[in-house]
Amino acid sequence: MTEDISSALQGPRLKRMEGPWRAELISSIIFRRVKKDVLTKLPPKKELIIRVELSSKQREYYKAILTRNYNVLTGHGGAQISLMNVVMELRKLCCHPYMLEGVEPVLTEEKEAY
Repeated sequence: MTEDISSALQGPRLKRMEGPWRAELISSIIFRRVKKDVLTKLPPKKELIIRVELSSKQREYYKAILTRNYNVLTGHGGAQISLMNVVMELRKLCCHPYMLEGVEPVLTEEKEAY
């Protein structure tokens, strides 16, 4: 089917056509859905917020990130991109502290890795 469409779009007849005739021909081939036609009976979005406290290690790293980037956060240094970097570091930390570089524990024995 896609080969038929692509060959129709490249055909000599279509190349000779100009203006609205070409648009009419193409519109008969192209499949297009409008948002209102897709699904009208979606239930309303439900959002559940569950507050979770940070672990002591996460809190420690959180404070370290904030103090290390104090100039960026107070607006005295760096640009908006630097602020986004800080926000992303904090987000990774909140998801799991080992997502930050240099925070993973060093495994001494091979069986600890599994």
